[in-house]
Amino acid sequence: MRQQFLRTALLLLAGAAGSAACHLLSDPDASNVKSLIVAGTPPVIGESSPFAAMAVHPDGTSTTVTADATWRSSNTAVATVSTNGTVTAKNHGSVEISATYGGARGAFAFDVAAEASLTLSGTITDSATKAGIAGATIVVKDVSNNTRAATTTGTGRYSIEELPSGTLELTVRANGYTTSVQSISLTADRTVDVALTRGSECSALTFDGLRASDRFGTYTACGFTVAASTSNWSVSATTGRPAPSVQFTSARGSTTVGELVVTSDAPFRFQSVDVSSSTTPVQFVITGIAKGTTAFTLQNTVSSPADFVGIANAASAPAVDALVIRLSTPPLSCCDTTIAVDNIALAR
Repeated sequence: MRQQFLRTALLLLAGAAGSAACHLLSDPDASNVKSLIVAGTPPVIGESSPFAAMAVHPDGTSTTVTADATWRSSNTAVATVSTNGTVTAKNHGSVEISATYGGARGAFAFDVAAEASLTLSGTITDSATKAGIAGATIVVKDVSNNTRAATTTGTGRYSIEELPSGTLELTVRANGYTTSVQSISLTADRTVDVALTRGSECSALTFDGLRASDRFGTYTACGFTVAASTSNWSVSATTGRPAPSVQFTSARGSTTVGELVVTSDAPFRFQSVDVSSSTTPVQFVITGIAKGTTAFTLQNTVSSPADFVGIANAASAPAVDALVIRLSTPPLSCCDTTIAVDNIALAR
């Protein structure tokens, strides 16, 4: 019995000594890290792969700290990484996955290969005659800003091969026509036809094609871009001259400002804009900017609510690079007020 007790005690002591020399993986020492190693297998688009972080200590030993490290992706459009080190590939491109722990940083850089070699094709036509446009230039740009281009045939046909899957920016240009820019999703071979409008036919930015939405960001047509510089704009499919239009709402008892900025790749002249208010007068300030300075300012109040009113510019107004339309409402105690904008008339 005594001998059995001694054997048990010795075994316990040996186990305790062994435990004292062992660095448990579940209990890393963040204050004793010499360097950090990040490793993993790069995933393909649409799939995920677990990455690991290894802390290297001054004595040469290493500890897995994947769950305790802070993870980061240098390009979330290409690949994301979760808090436990799981990397998910989103699009073709280059990315660096890094981890920090105990004051040390490790990283693993790689390229996400294209999921497939896809083809984009279609026909570029005149919006009025429906005839194909020869010599139009088509440029496709991916999320890594890699571009591929093509020129249409005599019948307006184009084809661009060896494209990656994912979100692409499609730009179409032709002499005498307004430039078309749109975002497309490419997951298989796809046909995209584009109808271009002659420059002289585009007399106003009408917001046509927009659907009702709680948030308005940008609208591109006729070589112009209208961008909301305040976040309170939305799209209405029921109001306009004719609908749709963009609008913002001022809450009862408050003064609210809504601002739109119009830009283009070439100087232009502002002619007019239609504005309406559901209840109160609308105070407006319209500023033209040329070469970084103010070229003109229109400032007044539209006093006729409930219907669209045109705000016209002088015929001799100078050409500008940007136009800022700033609208505001006086506070009203009875109710909310909705301000809408439509038909921004511009000329080259």
